[in-house]
Amino acid sequence: MMTDEFKQQNSEWVSFNTELTRKLEQQIERWVKNHTEGKITDRELFVAVSALWDTCAGLVQEGPLRMLEQIHTELRLAMKAKAKK
Repeated sequence: MMTDEFKQQNSEWVSFNTELTRKLEQQIERWVKNHTEGKITDRELFVAVSALWDTCAGLVQEGPLRMLEQIHTELRLAMKAKAKK
């Protein structure tokens, strides 16, 4: 049987999770936009994405984390290809 305190804590966690996910999505959009506009380099976006992942993994919904994984992989491959040139 769930206590009122447990229900409240669970409700607060859902709100926290939703808000943190929203903020993460905003930051992903902001960093990718800056990269697309040439304001930051591949390496800078790579570091930002890595930091966002390290900070938010396990705390947010899965969608934005998969997006970070995809961006990370694409950047890693692009930087590796540039280094071979």
